[in-house]
Amino acid sequence: MIALKLLLLLATCAGAEKLTNVKGQVALVTGGAQGIGYAAVEALLHAGIRGVTIVDLNITKGKTAARALNLKNGSGRVVFIPADVSNESQLEDAFKISLQHWKGLDIVVNNAGTSNETNWKAAINTNVVGTLQGTFLGFRYMSKGKGGKGGVIVNVASIAALGNEFYISPVYSATKSFILGLGRTLGHQVYYDYNEVRIVTVCPGLTRSDLVSGDSIKSRIRMYQRSRQSTLANDASRSRNVGEGIRMVIEDGSNGSVWVIEDDEPPYEGKIAMVTGGAQGIGYATVEALLRAGITGVTLVDLNITNGRTAARALNLKYGNGRVVFLPVDVSNESQFEDAFKITLQYWKGLDIVVNNAGIANEKNWKLTGDTNVVSTVVVGAERFDIEGKVALVTGAAQGIGYATIDALLRAAIRGVTLVDSNNAKGESVAKSLNARYGPGKAIYIQADVSNGDQLEDAFRVSLQHWKGLDIVVNNAGIGDEINWKSMIDINAVGVLQGTLLGFKYMGKHNGGRGGVVINVSSYTALSPLFSAPVYTASKSFVLSLGRTLGHPIYYEHNDVRVVTVCPGLTQTSLSESELARSVSISLAPQIIDLVRSMIEHAKFQSPQNVGDGIQMVIAEGSNGSVWVIEDDEPPYELDFPDRRTMRKKAFTYAP
Repeated sequence: MIALKLLLLLATCAGAEKLTNVKGQVALVTGGAQGIGYAAVEALLHAGIRGVTIVDLNITKGKTAARALNLKNGSGRVVFIPADVSNESQLEDAFKISLQHWKGLDIVVNNAGTSNETNWKAAINTNVVGTLQGTFLGFRYMSKGKGGKGGVIVNVASIAALGNEFYISPVYSATKSFILGLGRTLGHQVYYDYNEVRIVTVCPGLTRSDLVSGDSIKSRIRMYQRSRQSTLANDASRSRNVGEGIRMVIEDGSNGSVWVIEDDEPPYEGKIAMVTGGAQGIGYATVEALLRAGITGVTLVDLNITNGRTAARALNLKYGNGRVVFLPVDVSNESQFEDAFKITLQYWKGLDIVVNNAGIANEKNWKLTGDTNVVSTVVVGAERFDIEGKVALVTGAAQGIGYATIDALLRAAIRGVTLVDSNNAKGESVAKSLNARYGPGKAIYIQADVSNGDQLEDAFRVSLQHWKGLDIVVNNAGIGDEINWKSMIDINAVGVLQGTLLGFKYMGKHNGGRGGVVINVSSYTALSPLFSAPVYTASKSFVLSLGRTLGHPIYYEHNDVRVVTVCPGLTQTSLSESELARSVSISLAPQIIDLVRSMIEHAKFQSPQNVGDGIQMVIAEGSNGSVWVIEDDEPPYELDFPDRRTMRKKAFTYAP
């Protein structure tokens, strides 16, 4: 028992420090004039906060809210500043005025959001750009590394970020997944060490503010509302519940944690698992799958001490320190196995999932686990899609994964491929070499910037006119630039979204097309956040959620177009020193560049050719809405996403 406890004491949990009391603090809340934002302000005032700045675009509602709150809670405790969170200068002015007024800032709640599937650019500007700008400003003005006193940032995502049940609002879901990915990445210890700013993400359940607009889907919204009528019956009570939950998470949520607030219950955090025989083989693969899916922590149980310690060390290095602990246990030994359960429960303060992979286990003492789930990875096939004779359009096609994908498709006897890329010289050169290798007229090149909707649609039109058809779209174009993050969002998120919508438009049977498949290239970072690249990680989380949502059967039934997402692992690329510096978030933690250099030296990179071959296989075999990982120069494997309700880790309780 002593050895087991010592092993657990060696593990550290990043950013466990807590802001224990909001009394005397100052907060800034965006979207604070109504709904969840207003409820959060009320909860903070009830808890004794010194002052709150409400930031909102609606001047009338903002002034009314501030007046009512001051009347109820004491004059001068709330100020209102009108600002559009998507406007960087307006939002920064709001931060500056708030600081000047209160002489300090301790809490930022980035709550402002909108849901508009018709005007989806506005949704991205508010939900993605607005939250990101509010987060960066929170770091800038609270960071101890820059003269502040530290603090906490709460970003409001949604349960729409945790699954595909909000299929009626794919863009909204994707924007909220961006927020979730951002918080999980910026919650890494390296940022806390420099800034002493905790970042916590909350995912409220269904409220009226979660419903999307747009005439084309109003009937489906009404159907969804009726199915959830009981949960919408008391919207005011729900807002108050979420507001109080945000207050509790501000005080007690650990750095990088994610909390769900729904069904008028207190917030709860992600799941804990125990995997027996987890040091190698199927057990090790299962632990990796759970970590990629966002599980909070795993106890790895194995009889082999050397393999177990090595596995835990490697997994913590890859997925974040403190997420895996190892216990040397013979599961056929009743007392050892019971001790493993007890220590796991004591260490993680809970246990939700047991994966019994070891050959022998004593079932009579499984009552120690409570009500648990058994999970496994599932590989699901699909009716084969014959690539021979088809036509594809691939973005970001002049090099890397895009080029490798085209090469794989041509080897699979595709009839023709359109290369879309912004680099004219490379694009023309690649098309020429491909035609020389596979035969004249097999590839054409069209220059286009995927973030420019008109240019991208022109590329689709020219391609259709040339080939007289379109069957496959691979949205691969993407960049990594944490400094020029707005361009990265335009390419990685907006570009993929535009390419997906154009794929539906020109391949959808409802529009006279012949059906087809859209492949969206996300990244392993959407499953296991890359601490050095928070905006890149968030943009790839956007892509992942978009594919899972648009992969709902309702879209396939109308369009006969499959949407499949691939998440490549670390892949060989040529980065100059300046490009490397741009690809990491130095402004939030200067020491991060040295950590990344060290990580690159020890990392295992796969070839682009392996990813291209994997994408070709997924085009042929991947089922609608599926997500595939391609890594370590191995064939792709499909992910099975657990229901969010099975990911519960820690729950608050309300005082009677």
